[in-house]
Amino acid sequence: MKTKGLLTALAFVSLALTACAPGVQPLLDEYNALFDSVTERGKEQAAAGKLDWLQNYYEISYTSGVSLHAPEHCSSYKWELQAHPDFPGSSVPAGFDIEKYSKEGPRHFILEQFKGEGFVSGSCYILTCTVELHGEVFTDRCTILLVD
Repeated sequence: MKTKGLLTALAFVSLALTACAPGVQPLLDEYNALFDSVTERGKEQAAAGKLDWLQNYYEISYTSGVSLHAPEHCSSYKWELQAHPDFPGSSVPAGFDIEKYSKEGPRHFILEQFKGEGFVSGSCYILTCTVELHGEVFTDRCTILLVD
């Protein structure tokens, strides 16, 4: 009786091991294929004459900040922040220097706290980033709404 149970267990373990013989890599590859590669997508967009890296709209607490990044390997980066024309009460604080917020390099826009820089809750802005890649200029914009 013990031998029969041992043989059954051994058969079960052997079956389980042979069922997984190729390993987990095919399973991982299938899962990863569900997501497109940001790098590959960027190359495809650049080849089509379009780069799109910012979301259209960000709603951010004015007591917090934002960290946005442009595509890698561009020859130039330029960030601009302006008050949204449809929000008359919005204005960029006097003395705001956007170059100061590229601490991590020109491809990054990192503002750690809007409130500390004189921005006001309820204000709305347009952030524009222009890059040059392989001699072509690409521009992307987003709207940033500051909320409580």
